[in-house]
Amino acid sequence: MRFDAGLFRFKRLIGSVLSRFNTEYDLEELLKFGEGRHFVSASRTYEQSVEKTKANIKWMKANAVAVKEWQENVNCLDREWICLSRRKDCDVT
Repeated sequence: MRFDAGLFRFKRLIGSVLSRFNTEYDLEELLKFGEGRHFVSASRTYEQSVEKTKANIKWMKANAVAVKEWQENVNCLDREWICLSRRKDCDVT
């Protein structure tokens, strides 16, 4: 029973870490890591991680520019708010 609990935690750890991969480099490294390995009961976790990485790459390609623009606008608004909240003259550009 103790072995099963450790294996479950290992699968969750692998899934958690790999779910954040979102670049072609990450995918390439993940595929290299899996070459010639048999993950036994963690094989589905590995396969899902590859699928998730591919989906993350696709999402990043579709949305990275919009997210960057949004973040830049939020940062600009944050600088303006800080200047206003301190009631000092400052250049927010």
